[in-house]
Amino acid sequence: MTCPLPAAPSPRRVLFVIFDNFQTERLGIQILSAIAREEGFERRLLILNRSAEEAAVEQALSYRPQIIAYSAMTFEQYDLQRFNRTLKERGLEFVSIFGGHHYTFSPEEIQRDPAIDVICRGEGEAAFRRFIRAVRDGHDFTDIPNLLVREGNRVIENPLAPLAEDLDSLPFPDRNLLPALEPGEQIFGRSVSVMFGRGCPNQCTYCYNSQWNLLYRGSRICRHRSLDNVLKEIKEILAAHELDFIYFHDDNFALLPRELIAEFCRRYPEEIGLPFFAQFRAEFIDEELVVMLKAAGLFVTTVGVECGDEEVAKKILKRGNVTNGKIIRAFDLFNRHGLRSFSQNMACFPVPDPLETDLKTIRLNIRCRPTWASFAILIPIPHTEIWQYAIEHGFLEKDAFDHPGKLPSVFTRSRLDYHDRRLEDRLENLHKFASITVRFPFLLPLVRLLIKLPPNPLFQYLHFFWYGYWNTVGLFRTRLSFKLIVQGLKTIRRYRKKH
Repeated sequence: MTCPLPAAPSPRRVLFVIFDNFQTERLGIQILSAIAREEGFERRLLILNRSAEEAAVEQALSYRPQIIAYSAMTFEQYDLQRFNRTLKERGLEFVSIFGGHHYTFSPEEIQRDPAIDVICRGEGEAAFRRFIRAVRDGHDFTDIPNLLVREGNRVIENPLAPLAEDLDSLPFPDRNLLPALEPGEQIFGRSVSVMFGRGCPNQCTYCYNSQWNLLYRGSRICRHRSLDNVLKEIKEILAAHELDFIYFHDDNFALLPRELIAEFCRRYPEEIGLPFFAQFRAEFIDEELVVMLKAAGLFVTTVGVECGDEEVAKKILKRGNVTNGKIIRAFDLFNRHGLRSFSQNMACFPVPDPLETDLKTIRLNIRCRPTWASFAILIPIPHTEIWQYAIEHGFLEKDAFDHPGKLPSVFTRSRLDYHDRRLEDRLENLHKFASITVRFPFLLPLVRLLIKLPPNPLFQYLHFFWYGYWNTVGLFRTRLSFKLIVQGLKTIRRYRKKH
């Protein structure tokens, strides 16, 4: 059995399409681009939120790719699938493949949208390599593990392949695919993202990682690259780009074996010598680790606080062994050793008194004294446990995100229904002032008054500017420039159009 292939006027061309990169790197598609390069394909990236829809369509039509590869986080699928349907309707002949977190956990999209040719679930590097080889050579690709393939009126669903064990065998991300390394394009300043390992063993209800672990139960979830491999990648990057620091994008850097971290701390200062940024979970932080990493170059770090109400954190968010006491201890260690830090927090929970829960989170942050406290509105992503919880407890309709109009946003307004518009308005306003209040605790009585006002654009823009400042100049000492300001304003404008 063979899957019919469309005539390809420009063979060996892949067009990668994403909704937006939000001025950061997208390592997943960058690795896929490196694989396509190894297989002899030309590559190009199209970011839909960077241009008018017709202009994006014309770019795709003129490029005439053999394959269009879409990568989506949940809620980005609407624009991507509409764009794909438009290209099909305009007569462009290509094979479409959709991947990313959304399609891993919502593979039924291929049944609902006949313009989708292939969906890739799970870890996709091996499947993508086999797929593009088959398309290039005119071979069958209906039996490749991880792929759901449309064949006429039916969909062939293949089983998942095991997770990749040898991460050193993967190519380094294609740093030329994205504009993120161009001046003014990177929200964190002159840096690159590098991942040392993969996998998170935690069961947090608001994150896809818990669903991912169920999908791959029985496999070794947490894996890591060799130190030689990581250092080689960084050296290659530094040979081509002038950087200020390295961003280790692992969910929890401390999941790496302690002996590997110790070796990293010995070799990194001598072989690389740049400051670096890493993320942690509070229960993994101890003084020995902090001292060792700071001596190696750690200069900014982050820990997820998420919720200051321990009962909500434990029972609803399932934060495991994270307690307020462990969170406070972690930030006390960061402050004692002179590290810049930021806390990651959520707001607007599906609980009876969400306003008091958010105030508890603000008070915990005031005690922790991070350099910056980041607050994101909770979005119950479909198919996560918190999504199911919100539905069961009357905070969300099951189809609430099926036709959302403007995309849900962690920066604007909660999509939960508290059945009290005044409460919802106050929650929205408190979110806009939460980070500023942590920085200036004396403002808390004033904030309690301000949140009683109707939500307005002034509060929203204040939050955007505060967030933008700390993600550039405030934490990472990015040089303030006119270009940076203009770029920030453009980003806000683009974002508000869609959210």
